[in-house]
Amino acid sequence: MKKKFLKVAVTGFALFSILMVMQACTVASSAVSSQLTFSPFSETGLIVGSVSFPETKPTSNMYFPLIKSLDSDEKVAKKNSGEFIISPEQIVRLKHKGQLEDGKTYLFAIPRKPGHYDLSHVRYANMGFAGNSRTSLSGGFSIPFEVKKGEIVYIGDLFIDEYASKTDTMIYLKDNFERDIQGLKVLKPAFDWPNAKKGPIKIIYK
Repeated sequence: MKKKFLKVAVTGFALFSILMVMQACTVASSAVSSQLTFSPFSETGLIVGSVSFPETKPTSNMYFPLIKSLDSDEKVAKKNSGEFIISPEQIVRLKHKGQLEDGKTYLFAIPRKPGHYDLSHVRYANMGFAGNSRTSLSGGFSIPFEVKKGEIVYIGDLFIDEYASKTDTMIYLKDNFERDIQGLKVLKPAFDWPNAKKGPIKIIYK
């Protein structure tokens, strides 16, 4: 009877986690664009890179990096800004399921209109067994870059040391251009990868 209860409880929590992920996806965009092609003739630019973690076991259920438009027009900036979602495996146990480095690295490819942007915070979501949830935030940094029409810009590998102590730096930026582009070629073979360019690959701590 006890085993049956545990099985039902685990299944219920797994279903709850899936529902929460689906709900979050309606707010944040997918980490990898659903479009089939990208070329120099595209009306938007493409932001690419990766998000990496130190261990295969996550400390949160979901992660939401924010790509923020720096347009001087507030309405335009709001329209062109948005989070994308990094979602580990939720069923039975939490486990990172990225495309590279034994699941610890997630690739992203996100279309945006031309302009100046930065990646300025990461939001973390944690769901409790009883249905309650809480969020936390890592800010105090800026990763600036420019999006140009028909161009692919690589902004770096965002390393989140989720096991760092409160006195340690939690967010780093690394240059893994070759590795990440090779991985993205597998996901989106019809994109114009030979013309992908590095952005500044710079992080500013505030």
